[in-house]
Formats: sequence, structure tokens, C-alpha cells
Amino acid sequence: MKYIIFFIFLIVAFKGFSQSVLEKKPLTTYSFDKTENPIFKQDSLVINKSEKKINSEIFKQFGENADYYLYAYSNSVFNRSSKKLSHIYQWMSPLSIYFDKSIPKSLKKSLTSLVEQIEEQDIRNLSISFVKDKDDANYLIKPTNKTFNVNFNFKNEEERKAYVYNNGRYKLMIGSAKKPRGCILEMNFNNGLPLEVMKKNLNQLFFLSLGRFRVFKNFEYQHSFINASYQYSEKLDEFDIAMIKIHYNVIFNSPLTKKKFKEITKFDSQ
Repeated sequence: MKYIIFFIFLIVAFKGFSQSVLEKKPLTTYSFDKTENPIFKQDSLVINKSEKKINSEIFKQFGENADYYLYAYSNSVFNRSSKKLSHIYQWMSPLSIYFDKSIPKSLKKSLTSLVEQIEEQDIRNLSISFVKDKDDANYLIKPTNKTFNVNFNFKNEEERKAYVYNNGRYKLMIGSAKKPRGCILEMNFNNGLPLEVMKKNLNQLFFLSLGRFRVFKNFEYQHSFINASYQYSEKLDEFDIAMIKIHYNVIFNSPLTKKKFKEITKFDSQ
């Protein structure tokens, strides 16, 4: 049973709730090499061992924003302060989400809408669906009575209470080749927060778990999930669409480091 099996894998509590300031910097024009993807032969889940190459065509969709999207993506994915965490985390298998029965219907509806918008984009190598049986799930969303307290310099008490990692966490179950195989997302729904705040926290946590993305202070896209002060919107932000299109452009069967990413894209975010 999936729900039991994925607990066999190493559980990694995401500690990427540290905030960073992402400043605009001069960027080089992007270009791409057709690079053979390394095969992690020990991974029994890897069936297709043919060469995989970066699909550079999708970056043309971003137009004049392409350079900045790549810059922001690189800084969100690769943790500068930790070499151990400085590689891409990609879901290799489809996500099968199960809601605990106690989750409010309005929150289920909000996340379902987000997932539908992601699926409408026909993201390469990413598939998300909902299941009614917990045993068929590899992604569990459940309530918790835990209290969370992230100590940052918030502008005010309202901002502190609304901050995503002050109300919930997600834990990825990591298998071979650093690939997520399952996830538990926990949120405290009993802390008296407005419904809109709970919606934005749930949706933001879920999106961040798709790539172990970091959040930034003062990020210019207010409705992007990687903005630490994310402003709730029922519509998926164009930047976030670009994020997951880049992230799931191709699945790398061994950990892809920031150095390798820069080589493949010939892109320097420093």
C-alpha cells in the first residue's frame, strides 16, 4: 500500500522557511546545450534509460522575462548556505493527494482549484490528482495541533500570523537519487486565522513542496508562492507557472547541482 510504503523512505523535514532578499541583477542572455542526462542505474524505478535533453523551446514562451525567471528559479531551488541541499528536488512519480476528512471543504476546494490550474498547463513530467482512499495516496494533507513560531523581522503581528511557516509544515519522504516519493503536509486550522489566510497558507505550502522551493522577502511578484508575503489570489501566477515548467522540463535521474544546472543552461545567477 502506497501510504505505508512511502514511509520507508527517508523523511526530510523541509527547513527552507528561511527568507532571503532576491535583488534584480544584470543577467546574461540564456542559451542551452543539448546535454545527455546522467542515468542513476541503481534506481529500480528508472525504466527509460534513453538520453534526456533540456527542452529549450519552453523558455521562448517567457519572452523578455526569461532571464529573470531563470535567475529567480535558480535562487529558489539551490540553497546557497548548504551544499547538502544544493540540488534539484523533483517528483519522479505522479502525486496522489489525500485530504484528511477533517479538512474544511472550502480549503479542499481552494487547493483543488490550484491543482486544476496546474494540470491545465500540461506541465511536462508532472501529474497531480486526488484520491479518496488513503492507501492509494503518496501525499497526505492533515490537521495538527502543533504550534509553529518562525522568528523573523516581520513588519507587524498580522504579517507574522499570516506567514506560511508559522501555520504549517511539509515533510518530504526522500528516496534514491534525492527524489521525493511522498509527503505529509500538516496545518494548524485551530489558530483563529481568517479563511483567506488558511487558503493561502495551504496552497503556498503545497506549491513549495513541488520543488522544495525557498521563499524570498521583497519579491516583486506579490501573487507568487515564493514571495514570503504572498498575497492570496485564486489565479495561478504567471511566474509560478514558469517555475514549474522549468523545474519539470526534464527529470534528472541523479542529483543535479547548481554548478551542473549553470553548465546546462549556460546561465550565471551570481
